Amino acid sequence: MQNDYLTIKKKHDSNRKKDNPHQPKYSFNPSNVNINSLLNTIKINKKIDKKKNFTLFIVLCFFVSLIGIISIF
Repeated sequence: MQNDYLTIKKKHDSNRKKDNPHQPKYSFNPSNVNINSLLNTIKINKKIDKKKNFTLFIVLCFFVSLIGIISIF
């Protein structure tokens, strides 16, 4: 007997579609959500975005100043 969880999942998904086609694929269970981890990932993503924006700003300032110096000479 083949014990494959993918086969079982496929059967389960096909049964769910027959029951109610408007039912979402994955159900949301609030007890499994850790708000602190979500907030921490948002904070980390914001820090990464700030670093990217700062480096882009520094590179643009460097090129503008380089063009300014070249135009003076």
